[in-house]
Amino acid sequence: MKKVIFCVLLITVGCVGSMCAADEISGKADKVEADFGVIMVSGIKVKCDNAQVEDEMNLGADLFSVEPGDYLDIKGSFTGPGEMTASNIEIESGGEGAIDGTAVQVDQARRQIVISGVTVTVLPKARIEGYEGVPATLEQIPPGAYVECEGKWSGDRAFDAYSIELD
Repeated sequence: MKKVIFCVLLITVGCVGSMCAADEISGKADKVEADFGVIMVSGIKVKCDNAQVEDEMNLGADLFSVEPGDYLDIKGSFTGPGEMTASNIEIESGGEGAIDGTAVQVDQARRQIVISGVTVTVLPKARIEGYEGVPATLEQIPPGAYVECEGKWSGDRAFDAYSIELD
């Protein structure tokens, strides 16, 4: 019994450390409901009740500082299809889009990866980087892999990736 408890504790502690990556999205705020602690980013409902909010100058921003159209970098955890709970929100001046998370489904024929209800289309000339920076192909991305995608939002829960890294 002690061995089982130790193994569970070891696995839990290992995941809390730097080995487990947080989910992340970057994009423009479509809708902000600060009174309810919710922001919509490209069709993803982001719950922000306990999130730390920062601006580029670290001037002590809060959720009421976020406006529709603001570019946000959000770290947290996907909690269901198209839903995330944020732990940190950075208000940025602009940039490209991103989504990082676990590939729930990989459709090689359609060149698509699904991350928490978001369909990521892998563009034909997308750069795909495997573990340790080794070039990879879409066929080498298994369901369950943690992926970091850069590109642009093309609609609600739709993302076009020009760069993908396995992490």
